[in-house]
Amino acid sequence: MILALMPMCFTACGGDDETGTGSSWIVGDWKCVGGDDNASVGKIISFYADGTYQSSNSSSLKKWRLSGSKLYISKADGSKTDEYIVEYKNNQLHMTFPDGSATEYTIYEKVVSSDFLETITSSYFVGTWSGTGSAYGTWKFSSNGNCTFSFTGGGNKSYSNSGTWTYDPTTKTLTTSLQSWEWTIYTASENEWSTKDGKVYTRVK
Repeated sequence: MILALMPMCFTACGGDDETGTGSSWIVGDWKCVGGDDNASVGKIISFYADGTYQSSNSSSLKKWRLSGSKLYISKADGSKTDEYIVEYKNNQLHMTFPDGSATEYTIYEKVVSSDFLETITSSYFVGTWSGTGSAYGTWKFSSNGNCTFSFTGGGNKSYSNSGTWTYDPTTKTLTTSLQSWEWTIYTASENEWSTKDGKVYTRVK
């Protein structure tokens, strides 16, 4: 219902600076699903109700403010502010950043909490997973606790290694013995899981 009312908020609140309840529709986590920079796909951005903002590729907190269709994101000390044009359409958040003669844009979908993540155990990961977005390579997790990782890089050079893996459902942490790879699972569906820093893995059927 909140998302459905969003266009009216843009129209009715046009010139007012909004924080808190006036812009509550944007509060939450959004995952990048497209735009003019494929490297950003999978990145998570978070708008908090207290007016702070964080991106999964940065540990620093920033401030955000929404005024009509303009979104302002500034450093915590207010020393630098970026301005975006935001639009909600087709159940997606579109952010456009005018930068000189070029226009950068990204498309986000809201991350909706699901009970599915709470139910998964180690058996969920058994199988083969291919990385997308900022992730790479292919992982195969076996039910006996063994795993393999393979990757094909530039010049068709390939790399493969094997090790062991475990999953802790309490902390939602997947850990392997290969170079101490560790992921904290952020979202999960039947055939895909992602991490807070934007890595996405899709089940290979």
